[in-house]
Amino acid sequence: MTEEQKRKMIRNYFRPSPQWPIWLIVLGVIVLIIGLAIGKSTAVALVFVGLVMAGLGILGIVTSSKGKATDQQMDEWLQSDRKEVEKLALNRLGTVEGQLIKEPLTIYEPIFWNTPGLHPDEVKMKQGKDGLLRFSAWSFTVLHLTDKFMGSFQTTLNFLNGRTAGNEHTEEFFYRDITKVGTAKETLLLADGSKFTDAEKFSVKVSSGDSIDVVDPTLRWESMGKKTVPTTSLEQTVQAIRTVLRDKKS
Repeated sequence: MTEEQKRKMIRNYFRPSPQWPIWLIVLGVIVLIIGLAIGKSTAVALVFVGLVMAGLGILGIVTSSKGKATDQQMDEWLQSDRKEVEKLALNRLGTVEGQLIKEPLTIYEPIFWNTPGLHPDEVKMKQGKDGLLRFSAWSFTVLHLTDKFMGSFQTTLNFLNGRTAGNEHTEEFFYRDITKVGTAKETLLLADGSKFTDAEKFSVKVSSGDSIDVVDPTLRWESMGKKTVPTTSLEQTVQAIRTVLRDKKS
C-alpha cells in the first residue's frame, strides 16, 4: 500500500456515510410488505421492485464502506506517525542519543478547535465502531531530558496527510530555571463559538516566564461519557519530570 492510498483511507474514515442506501432499504421493505399484503398478480412486480430497492441499498452500504480505514488501522497508523514525529524531534533539537538520561517523553493529544496551520475542514472527529472517538489533528510535544537541560519540540500533526502543520516550536530549559511543573484547567473556544470547559493543561514554566503548554481534552470527554482512543497521561509525564528535577536540584 502506498502512502497516498493510506492517507486516502484515513480521509475516507472521517467522511460521513451516505444516507440514501438506508432510505432505499426502508422504501424497499415497505414496497415488499405492500406487495406481499396485496396477494394478487400485481404483487409479484411490487415484491420484485422491493427486493431490488433493498438490494441496491445494501450494495450502497457495502460500496461506501470500502476504501475506509478500520479502527485498528487508524490506531496503528497514528503510532507510526508518532514515531516519525519523534525522529523529527531528534533532528530539530539536535540531541545526541548519548545525551539523554532517559527515554524521550512524547505527549500527543487530540485537537478539535481552530489551530494555526490547519484549515477548519481538516479538524475532524469521529466515533469508531468500537465506540472510541478518533481525531484528524493532533498536538505533539516531545521532551528530551539530558543531564543539564530539558529540550522540547512541539508541532501539530495533520493526520489526513501525514504532515506537520508547520507551526513547530523548540525550547531548551535548564533544570535550575524551571519553577513549575504541573496541570491546571483550561477553557477552549471552539470553531462554532462555544466553549469547552475543564480541559486539562500541562505546563512547564521557567523563571523568565516562558512555558511549555499542552492541552488534553480527553478526561473532560470521558466525564461526559465519551471515550477517546488512548493518549498520553499528563499526570505520568508530570511525575517523570518531577523525578528528574528532584535529582538535579538536590
